[in-house]
Formats: sequence, structure tokens, C-alpha cells
Amino acid sequence: MRSPCPSCGSVETGPSFTFKWEQTETEVIATDPFFLCSGCGHSWQVEGRLVLSRHSDPDDKAAAESYAKRLTELS
Repeated sequence: MRSPCPSCGSVETGPSFTFKWEQTETEVIATDPFFLCSGCGHSWQVEGRLVLSRHSDPDDKAAAESYAKRLTELS
């Protein structure tokens, strides 16, 4: 996600931390993460889900369906 900094407008932004996350055997999903601007140091919270890690076989249809279901449940 490359959303501009609401303070200075820089696009040099990225996720920095989160207080809430969901963890399963194959995924780690951050809920409402905070982002940080590398230009000015401003930090802000973004509402939504961010997949931090996913470990499964991409050709496994059941795993892909389970993943999609999990994201739907979180919204």
C-alpha cells in the first residue's frame, strides 16, 4: 500500500506496527495497522486488514478458499 502521508504528501510510507492481529497456522493478518512516513516521521492508523505473512501451497485450492474465507470474516 503506497498511500501518501497525510502530513507532508510523501509516498515513502509503509506499515510500522499494529495492536491487533489474527494468527492461524498459515497466515498473520494485521487489523487496523499504523503507517509511518519516512520523509517526516508522521504516524497514522489505517482502517483495514494487512496480510503480513502467508505460508501455504499456492496450488492448494482448499488453502486459498480458507484464506479468502478468513479475510471475509475479519471485515
